[in-house]
Amino acid sequence: MKKKILVVGAGAAGIGMGIVLKKMGLDFVILEKDQVGKSFLTWPPGTRFISPSFTGNFFGVPDLNSLSPETSPAFTLETEHPTGKQYAKYLNGLAYVYELPVLENVLVQEIQKNDDGFEITTDRGNFETQFVIWAGGEYQFPKTSVCEGSEHAIHNTKIKDWDVLEGNIFPIIGGYESGFDTAIQLAKIGKKSVIFDSKDCLGIQKSDASFSLSPVTKDRYRQYQEFITVKPNTRIQKIEENQGHYFLTSEENKAFGFETQPILATGFETSLTQVKDFFVWKDGSPQLTENDESTKVEGFFLVGPQVKHQNVIFCFIYKFRQRFAIVAETIAQYLGLESNDLVQQTIDEYQDGHFYLKDLSCCENECTC
Repeated sequence: MKKKILVVGAGAAGIGMGIVLKKMGLDFVILEKDQVGKSFLTWPPGTRFISPSFTGNFFGVPDLNSLSPETSPAFTLETEHPTGKQYAKYLNGLAYVYELPVLENVLVQEIQKNDDGFEITTDRGNFETQFVIWAGGEYQFPKTSVCEGSEHAIHNTKIKDWDVLEGNIFPIIGGYESGFDTAIQLAKIGKKSVIFDSKDCLGIQKSDASFSLSPVTKDRYRQYQEFITVKPNTRIQKIEENQGHYFLTSEENKAFGFETQPILATGFETSLTQVKDFFVWKDGSPQLTENDESTKVEGFFLVGPQVKHQNVIFCFIYKFRQRFAIVAETIAQYLGLESNDLVQQTIDEYQDGHFYLKDLSCCENECTC
């Protein structure tokens, strides 16, 4: 199959990107290795969005979790902090309403650059395309090798039922959103936990949620504070197991003993491992042009939570959705379609709907109080 544009992944980034391409009338296809929104369907039970959904479209204020200016998960799902399953329902609704060309259960095995663009090998045949937009996300790649003896711990994304965990006090390695969410889920069923935070997430005050805990997480923590012990600035460097007992050692050589298996709340690895050679890497991040195109391979774009520009991290939906139209606009320019009516109408719509962020200087500003 030959398409002008091929999008890899049908999660939030892939579906949001597909909507822009559809509005512009561009020729594309979305390949998804499983099903639309699969990563959200595998969220741990009880986990919800930390960013609130609300319907402010009438006032020009888009829902923080929406993927197009005219939609709202709050309206569709009738809830403020959606669960993973609820958000997957929203994604599937978008794919249906916008009639997005999504091919599910197609595993991308290899991508090769050639003179005409790219050749993509999958388990369902080969595809040829001029442009690739990588929207692979990262949730499906839990970060499990975080210290010596990590194999003795379980990643929080692998816990499908909190009630089956035996024990009363659980060590949690990792203190950002997933660490506190794990502690709160345990507290809800009357179990205590100790969070080993390599930083001091409770103490950090930043207006950017990429660096500090969200208000809703702090509210939930205060509600269950009596069940949760936090050890800030404590990085675990070793986990040992001996006859069902677990021993954690910090970088300061402090030892901690538990009778329950440690839980890793350590986030995720990049999904770009498969295509790492398509990027120049610096400090663990892929280097991108101002239009989110690889600085190494022309025509290869990145959208989603792995996009980063200097100190600006686009790791939340309300952040990375503001780059969709910029990527689509750049591809339209490559194709000589920058003056096309549908392209211009879409750019105007996304700019008016606050879905178009090109000047990143505003992202450096802190709140005054």
